[in-house]
Amino acid sequence: GIYEYINPAYAAMLGYSPDEMIGELLDNFVDPDDLEKLNEETRHRYHGEATTYEIRLLHKDGHVVHALITGVPRYANGKIIGAIAAVTDLTERKRIEIERENLLTEMEKKNAELERFTYTVSHDLKSPLVTIAGFLGFLEADIEQGNYVRVSRTVTRIHEAAKKMQRLLEELLELSRIG
Repeated sequence: GIYEYINPAYAAMLGYSPDEMIGELLDNFVDPDDLEKLNEETRHRYHGEATTYEIRLLHKDGHVVHALITGVPRYANGKIIGAIAAVTDLTERKRIEIERENLLTEMEKKNAELERFTYTVSHDLKSPLVTIAGFLGFLEADIEQGNYVRVSRTVTRIHEAAKKMQRLLEELLELSRIG
């Protein structure tokens, strides 16, 4: 668990020089929440297994570096004496994954909001249609019966319902322009 050799690119990934890391415990550079994971993977290597896993490392300035580590046992005289590891910086990929998840969550919320809005608009637009359809039936009956006083009132109600629908549609279009 102590660094004997450090690739300069790996040291730079964590904000150190190789000399600052050689002789230090690997644990000192691992996010404390990932120490148990590191210990588990180390146990596998000491049983002769190669392992690949994601872990959070700590940069010198304190920020987290997401990394993919592939570690293989290192042998001398047929005995495991340590491990050699290749480390890949996954920080940018993790940032993109988190951003993607946030966008998906936001999109799901917007879709749910749009569904509620569509339901409300549909209901609001049906109301004038029902009024128009109902009063058209009255209008036909009044014309057949020659009741022209009611015809005038019925036509007025149909006009009002049509104006209401027109207003709702204009407001809907205005809302879509606003975004």
